[in-house]
Amino acid sequence: MTENVLYSFIICFLLCGPVVMSVRTHSLRGEIDNEYSPLGSGVSEGWTAVPWISDDFNFGQISGVSVDPSDNVYLFHRGDRTWDYDTFTNNNVYSKKENGPIKEATILIFTSEGKLLNKLGANMFFLPHGITVDNDFNIYVTDVALHQVMKLSPNSSKILLKLGEDFVPGTDLKHFCKPTSVAVLANGDFFVADGYCNSRIMKFNSEGKLILHWGRRPSGYRPDDYQLQIPHALAVIEDKGLLCTADRENGRIMCYTTKNGNYSAQYSSDYMGSRLFSVAYSPVSGGELFVVNGKSSSSLIHVQGFVLSLNGKILGSFGAGSLKTPHDIATSSNGSIVYVVEIGPNRAWKFVYNAGTTVHQITETPKLFPQESKPALLNNSSDEGEGLTGAILVTISCFVFAFGLLIVVMYYSKSRKSGNADTKRLLSNLDY
Repeated sequence: MTENVLYSFIICFLLCGPVVMSVRTHSLRGEIDNEYSPLGSGVSEGWTAVPWISDDFNFGQISGVSVDPSDNVYLFHRGDRTWDYDTFTNNNVYSKKENGPIKEATILIFTSEGKLLNKLGANMFFLPHGITVDNDFNIYVTDVALHQVMKLSPNSSKILLKLGEDFVPGTDLKHFCKPTSVAVLANGDFFVADGYCNSRIMKFNSEGKLILHWGRRPSGYRPDDYQLQIPHALAVIEDKGLLCTADRENGRIMCYTTKNGNYSAQYSSDYMGSRLFSVAYSPVSGGELFVVNGKSSSSLIHVQGFVLSLNGKILGSFGAGSLKTPHDIATSSNGSIVYVVEIGPNRAWKFVYNAGTTVHQITETPKLFPQESKPALLNNSSDEGEGLTGAILVTISCFVFAFGLLIVVMYYSKSRKSGNADTKRLLSNLDY
């Protein structure tokens, strides 16, 4: 009898000890995590939202933002057009062609201080999406209604190159279907994210000749390295020979080699959530990625921007409590300023990094499939008593379990002596 009791208490210690420690650890981790801005505290250490564009400007849905080599900012907006449930037919054809192109200028160029430099793109576009300015100040845009990609000459609306057929969606190599973004290499080669329908990335030379392409729609619950669910934005990491895309509905940043499209790396996090809308890159401090997420099914995920190192650490965040529906992001040449544009409310944000401020780091290994964030990890309470109460309850439960186990052990011991033990049945009862 004494031996059985001893065994039972040993089992109780082995079972309850780790559980109690786990409860305590989760409670402490929740408190520690709440010191970091990525958890939505509303205070983003190191980054401050700065007013920069006059309220006199009446933007439509701002779908894209880019920064040129002189750090001027280009905004791409939709004027009086919106994208809603009846904008496209079931086969992705634009259903409002009869309205004609947007009459007002859709590309607005500002200095970093918010001074308007130029207006472009009037009577050209039907439903703007992405915008990118290359090292020679050429402007690349995508129009999801036209299913086209265009290259405009610097500071003008002159079309230098047009890819895709007007209003004709397609899956072959001469058509796009709601293309989302463009990224340009220094040599003039460029990439197109053919995002909403085809879930692929296409590489062209400077003359618009297709070089290679990769990507496909996911076919199961766990997408592989080339299964993309709306590649929504692109960013070139030229100093590392990489191209990264915001794989929006898979909640991850996917990076491939610019030379041949081979998979290289990916970034995802419980903190960022299951939807990532855009990504930008700055070579500052060895290379940093700037990411904006979107609304998630979990109320624990806060809409905001994140700063990531290339080894997967979340270095900081910005915009928690301010951003609602961020759609695109761009950064200044030195990485000290970040611009974020939103669709409903139609706003353009400027976040400035305050040098000398301490920014917390969250050391985290990038994961392929982000798990739903658990409340224990995002506990807003700083009261240690809550963790202690949970530990006590778990401990009591463990001792009740141990007592029941003691009864089973005693019964088994007695049955074994009589030769009537049903070992298989007893073990199956413990398998739960």
